[in-house]
Amino acid sequence: MILGSPALERRLRKEAKREMRSDRALWRDYRRHRTVWLRRKLRANGRVALLFVYFIFLEQMVVRGGGLALLGVAIYASATTLFRAFTFRANVLQGYDRTVLLHLPISDEEFFTHEWNGFVFSWSRAFVLFFIAYEATLFGSGLTGKQLAVAALAAALQSLCGLSVASWLIAYVRKAKVGLASTALYILILVCLWVPAASIRYLWSAVLITPGGWVSHGFAGLTGSAPSRETFWLVPAFAVAILLPFAYGALRRRMLVELTSQTSGESVGLDELLAEREPDVEELPGQVKPLDPDAAIWQGHFLQGADWARSGWLEKVAVRWFTSREKTIAEFMLGDQLGAWSKRWGTAALISGLGIILTFALQPLPSWVLFLPIVAGGMCGAPLFGGFWLGFNGAPASGQLTPAYASFPISYAEISRVMFKSNVIRILAWTPLALAYATALAVRMGHSAAYGVTIGIEIVVIVVAVQPAMVVGHFSVGSNDTKQINWRTLSYFGLALILFVIVIAASIALFEVEALEIKVLAALALGVVNVVAWVGYRLLFNSGAMDLLSQPQYRS
Repeated sequence: MILGSPALERRLRKEAKREMRSDRALWRDYRRHRTVWLRRKLRANGRVALLFVYFIFLEQMVVRGGGLALLGVAIYASATTLFRAFTFRANVLQGYDRTVLLHLPISDEEFFTHEWNGFVFSWSRAFVLFFIAYEATLFGSGLTGKQLAVAALAAALQSLCGLSVASWLIAYVRKAKVGLASTALYILILVCLWVPAASIRYLWSAVLITPGGWVSHGFAGLTGSAPSRETFWLVPAFAVAILLPFAYGALRRRMLVELTSQTSGESVGLDELLAEREPDVEELPGQVKPLDPDAAIWQGHFLQGADWARSGWLEKVAVRWFTSREKTIAEFMLGDQLGAWSKRWGTAALISGLGIILTFALQPLPSWVLFLPIVAGGMCGAPLFGGFWLGFNGAPASGQLTPAYASFPISYAEISRVMFKSNVIRILAWTPLALAYATALAVRMGHSAAYGVTIGIEIVVIVVAVQPAMVVGHFSVGSNDTKQINWRTLSYFGLALILFVIVIAASIALFEVEALEIKVLAALALGVVNVVAWVGYRLLFNSGAMDLLSQPQYRS
């Protein structure tokens, strides 16, 4: 609690503790949920700490030179665009402001304008960070008025591009999960400090797939850090920035539709939901006798199972492996996504086929471009990160989110078993696509077809082996396990750190060691370690050492 008066805060905290100590159960509950001193300090001074870390990384990148600082800016621009875009959407639909203002006489248009103004202001802070980074790259050559103007222009263009791309993403990519992608990009910035120069050059060309990379390349061309032809990349960046008004319009229309659906959903009463439906014109009189709403509820007529037979070939295979209980759980956890597996596999097959054709047809392409189809096909056709399950989505509960499955008698083991079975089926279905593309890619890069098949099999083995950890990740996202500091959570995450090191070592051995026996042992180690991580989290989950609550995402 922050009151603006440290003395008053200390007095209230002291009095509250004194009263809670008189009740053993209340004091035990307080010790379980209390915020540790370090977390309170980080919460109060988190922005200052992050800014300090930012300057440290920037200084190290400038010292190393070789365009590393510009590469870091490009990667950071992409990461913060993803993060800010989808935290803005969470703020508008599930944030504290929405929870409070929803019950006040404030229109959806006014509320959206309020949130949009805050979103734009957050990008003004990003402009300052971009400007400092671009300016830092010019220290070696001396700062002139022209160079400062170029740095300000590049920072403004970077911010406008990020705001425009974020708006388009929010408007048209509603169900994307970007937390892992943005986190991976943030980690990549750290990794860049230790990778060799050859990898830096490779990444420098790879960032051209994002508008953030266009601005950095254009800035490098303007300031002489790269050939002058790189200035061309400012043209598409300006085009993206100019499209900002259209992006804002699309974003506004999308968000107002969702806000209106929230508002109108509150006015639908139970009587309206249970009202008898008027017969259709084609319906013959007396053919169907309407049920009394109460009788329909008690008899369970509204609980109609999903039609797996008409949902797709992958779903048909999966339902034959499921028990009756697992089938019901799968229907609950998937929601309206039932039937999407087969469609996504078809999309992955199309991407892989086109990728194979382009791999041999377009010879002058950079090598990194050739890997994009297999990555896109894998993300679409295989549950690389455990798949998408609506049952894990959070529902608002007293300012926090609780996963949907938490309100129903479904256990950790049951959900995990359904996910394991379905993910194995989907990965096996994706395996021929992965092997075909890996073979084509190996031949294109001068290796044998057998080498490509081997690499493809190793990739599939890793994807299957890490599925227990991916399942744990789904459960962890909907809990406060990282905020509950006790001996159980500390023991588990200490074990998880050790297991993570073993996973990295086994993955390297699987790819680098030629001996078949070592590869088999590495694959077994991967599977065993991930199963141990799953079992350990099950013990933590069932011990009550944490709550199934998570914080909504807020603007950065």
